[in-house]
Amino acid sequence: MIATKKLSGYLDEYLEEKQEIKNLTSETIKKQTFNINQFINYLENEGIEELDSTNVKKQLRHYRRYCLKGRGNKRTTVKTYMMNILEFINSEEVQEEIQHDPIKMKDIIEVKVEDPETAKKRIEKISLNSQQSDFLLETIDDYSELIYELERFLPFVDNWATCDMMSPKIFKKHLDKLCYEVDRLISSSYTYSVRYGINILMKYYLDEHFEQKYLDKVEKIRSDEYYINMMRAWYFATALAKQYDVTIKLFEKNVLDTWTHNKAIQKAVESNRIKADTKLYLKTLKIK
Repeated sequence: MIATKKLSGYLDEYLEEKQEIKNLTSETIKKQTFNINQFINYLENEGIEELDSTNVKKQLRHYRRYCLKGRGNKRTTVKTYMMNILEFINSEEVQEEIQHDPIKMKDIIEVKVEDPETAKKRIEKISLNSQQSDFLLETIDDYSELIYELERFLPFVDNWATCDMMSPKIFKKHLDKLCYEVDRLISSSYTYSVRYGINILMKYYLDEHFEQKYLDKVEKIRSDEYYINMMRAWYFATALAKQYDVTIKLFEKNVLDTWTHNKAIQKAVESNRIKADTKLYLKTLKIK
């Protein structure tokens, strides 16, 4: 038996060992981490506190059904999910804890050949340009599916306009979950994934959902990328307009890098949401 809350710890060790043995790319590791974490999150959300030999196959089947019916994922996509999850569940340490026999794909999934029409639509979707793909993302009305597709799409974004215009309406219905996705985004090695994570905090978490920890997350980001730092400056300028008492302390203590510090002040001074006397004070805080 293994407690669900301990699976993440086993996952870290599993992926580290797998990368050493198979020399996988960082992108492959990210995808597998995401797929397996989605299963772990599903178990936690369903109140499954532990996995053992009596329920592991059942939970895998339930998760597969959830992906197909609840999220509307394609069978070929779900097959990839389950292959990643099965390899983890069948890893030596996890298998030893759960005390189960190796689980095969045929135990939980029926393999079907992709029909020609489905294949055609999939290929056409892959061929879309970034703006068209951006539009398609905003039409997804399933939150889990949207997050998955978003994380697949962002590494291919190559300009700030495409990045910033993505604002799916469904986000507002899941702000309790969305904040947890930000950590993964801002720790990404992809410029526009990080920028998008900061943008989420600026759009959704500077008003009634604001917490000091969100400000701290953006403050701790360090990067030489212009488009990341520009978004950080934009975030702090907006924070000065909406959460002044907390945000001003960052500028008074000079905790930001010089460029972001000064650029944020510049944007705040240019904003119509900042009072005139406040603008005068902000100008005195610029680092020369």
